[in-house]
Amino acid sequence: MRTRSPSRSLDRVCRKTAGAVEGAAFWASIALPVAYPPLLAAVALSEIGPTALTAVVAANVLVLVVGHGYAPDTETNAAAPSARRSPDEEVAE
Repeated sequence: MRTRSPSRSLDRVCRKTAGAVEGAAFWASIALPVAYPPLLAAVALSEIGPTALTAVVAANVLVLVVGHGYAPDTETNAAAPSARRSPDEEVAE
């Protein structure tokens, strides 16, 4: 009977979680710029506008950094590094 080691299961959970976080960050980096025009208008109309605009730009930079390695065309992404093919393997097929 084969048993799984806790470290292998934990490693798999960590990789899947990291892939999900990276994917969410990728898509958030696409969606956040939609908030820029209303916030630019709010800068002129209220005192909280500049703070909110700065916070959204900082959040966008953060999610850009976190999500930069996400590849939406692959099903597994970071969940299974062995599923990612090197360029050499793709040429060989």
